[in-house]
Amino acid sequence: MPGTLHQILSADPRPVSECLAIAQAGDLFVLADDGVVLIDHSWPELSSGLPEKSRVMASSPDLAARGLERLAGEQGITAASDREWLALVIDCERVLSWK
Repeated sequence: MPGTLHQILSADPRPVSECLAIAQAGDLFVLADDGVVLIDHSWPELSSGLPEKSRVMASSPDLAARGLERLAGEQGITAASDREWLALVIDCERVLSWK
C-alpha cells in the first residue's frame, strides 16, 4: 500500500515541482482534470524528479476527453478508471491534491 497519493490536478508545472520536492519512494501519483495535459507538455522533464519505486497513473476519462490515451501509454503512465482511482484514495495513508 502506497503511503501517499499525490493528485495532480493542474497543468501548471509549479505545483508538480513542489509535490516532487516532498515526495518519497513508493508514493503514487495520479494526473487528473487538467493535470493530464502535463503529459503532452512538460511531463518528460518533470518525471525525471520522481522518487524511486513511484507509480504514475492518470484518470482514464480525462485522458480520453483530451485525446491523450496513446501518449500516456507511450510514457509509461497507466490509465485508471474512476473506480480504480477511488480505490487508491481509500487504500493510501494520505492523499494530497496539487493544483
